[in-house]
Amino acid sequence: MSNVFSYSFLTLAIISASLIGLVIPSTAGSSIDETAWNQGVVVLVDDEVLSGEIYYNPLHQLVLLRSGDGQPIATLTTRQVQRFFYYSPQDNIIHRFLTIERRLRSSYVVRSFYEVVTEGPVLYLRQSNHCTARPPRESSPHTVAFHYYAYYRGKLVRARAFEKDLLPTLLHESPALVDYMKSQRLHPYHVGDQILLVSYFNRHLAQPFADLTSRR
Repeated sequence: MSNVFSYSFLTLAIISASLIGLVIPSTAGSSIDETAWNQGVVVLVDDEVLSGEIYYNPLHQLVLLRSGDGQPIATLTTRQVQRFFYYSPQDNIIHRFLTIERRLRSSYVVRSFYEVVTEGPVLYLRQSNHCTARPPRESSPHTVAFHYYAYYRGKLVRARAFEKDLLPTLLHESPALVDYMKSQRLHPYHVGDQILLVSYFNRHLAQPFADLTSRR
């Protein structure tokens, strides 16, 4: 019962903090498993750099940051964060995230955190999938656990629309992709093959590389 209460209190504290300010009491983070905190860096929209221990809440799209010097835990939203990354010793990997705007309707824009899978002129991204009631065409647990996207020239394309909405552009700009697809027997509707295609395109594209620091 106490665990349920602690989680509920933390959830309410996070939501309230995201609406009315930047910090929550340091005791509110005590109900989070210590292994969920990882060393990392946050870059705010004004390019200010903050470092410390990071807890990322993908469900509520919030980043909690604690400095370890007794300061209150900072609660950061997509409107405040440009990008962030942290090292996960459990996975032995650096997880990198960007804030990207997506237009849902003609006048409705949503800012969300996306994890970077492959970087370059074309970014391949993913987001945690909180509803897996309908399994995708692939059986990979990674495909079930995440939604995948490609991001190119300000356009965000879902993985299921990759073949129709993005691949023709990539083939036009890098004709060598055709031979690569045939030689590797790649299927552009598979997430794993899309990652290979994007990686190949990024390596062989002649235009200058635009790194993550230029994307907001």
